[in-house]
Amino acid sequence: MKLITQIGNTISSDFRRERKTIINSIRLGTKEGTDGLKNELQSQIVKAGMGTQLSKSWQRKFYENNGSNPAGFVYSKAPDIARAFDEGMLIRAKNKIWLAYPTENAPPRLENRRITPALFVKHNGPLRFVPRDGQSALLVTDNYRSSYSRKTGDFKGFRKIRAKNPANVRKGRVTIAMFVLVRQAKLPKTLNVESAASKWGAAIPKLIHNIYMKS
Repeated sequence: MKLITQIGNTISSDFRRERKTIINSIRLGTKEGTDGLKNELQSQIVKAGMGTQLSKSWQRKFYENNGSNPAGFVYSKAPDIARAFDEGMLIRAKNKIWLAYPTENAPPRLENRRITPALFVKHNGPLRFVPRDGQSALLVTDNYRSSYSRKTGDFKGFRKIRAKNPANVRKGRVTIAMFVLVRQAKLPKTLNVESAASKWGAAIPKLIHNIYMKS
């Protein structure tokens, strides 16, 4: 009887240890898959050129559920933006106003914000509206001149005119397109949330197995 009791205790102890290992593997594998999905969606944002700040809008929650039935949830704190770039939505200007897109001539940021016509006017002076038949309208500035290297004569870009003498102001002055105006624009599909979710959902059983085999 004593031997049977010892064998029973050993089996019971082994079972508890094995059960704990299995539960821990399920918990860690599910958590790893959840983190993998979040990281991939964040990476999609960065690769699309939308910045690391927006990528941080992807968050995850993990629920232990007593360990045996864990669950992970990945969500965006900017769901409208995520949906727009995931579906490639068509954006229309409100109240028949224009959508403004900066050209390569416009400064990318001002006041640590993305450039807008209002910010440009605040820092660089007025913009002039230029309609074009059959093409997008433009917002242009007449307050810049071409800049060239004194040593090589190579074109360096454009710089704002600051001269007070009217003759000097007119010298070398050029008109530069700073914004393109459109009534509507289709956003490119730069995110693929469904594909990433399917990939990491399918990967969880293998992640659990790998963690279990290492235990």
